[in-house]
Amino acid sequence: MNRKDAIAAIMSTTCGCEAVLSSLGLISREIYDCYDAPNKFYVPGSMGLVSSIGIGLAVSRPQTTVIVIDGDASLLMNLGTLVTAVQLSPANFLHIVLDNGVYGSCSEERTMSAKANFEEIARITGFRHVYLVDAQEELKAAVKEAIGRGPAFVRARISLGGRRDFARPLALEILRKRFMDFLVESDIVGRSKSQ
Repeated sequence: MNRKDAIAAIMSTTCGCEAVLSSLGLISREIYDCYDAPNKFYVPGSMGLVSSIGIGLAVSRPQTTVIVIDGDASLLMNLGTLVTAVQLSPANFLHIVLDNGVYGSCSEERTMSAKANFEEIARITGFRHVYLVDAQEELKAAVKEAIGRGPAFVRARISLGGRRDFARPLALEILRKRFMDFLVESDIVGRSKSQ
């Protein structure tokens, strides 16, 4: 399974009502190129921080499923976020790490993820549901099972390589406004369904 396959598997399990936040670089660019929508928020230039933003969003909006798509190098930059997720324990938080073992958005220098057992770290910190997957169907099944049962953690091992010639996502001001409009709209739809 490569990055494109993993992202396709994740996106096939979503309905457009979830808030999907993605890490810097090629992960965000591929999602932007193939699956852009108002419920997507790209976090360029902030290695290691997308999970922190996602946790804050999940805690402040318990009615919204929050899916964070991270890279292994980004997670290594901010392992403390796993403890934060468990301490705050949002049931609507799903953290997916696409692990190709390299700094994929740079020039593919190796990370230390081969020696880091992310799923064991997630278990030890107290994640309720932890998955290790190597194939698209496994990833789809893990995401479907994990949604709403968080905090949940999925490590998807992916191969190196893939397309690199993606356009950059929209300007941050546009992304912010569009994403905030999505959140407001999801509140309105949620309220009308509950009445």
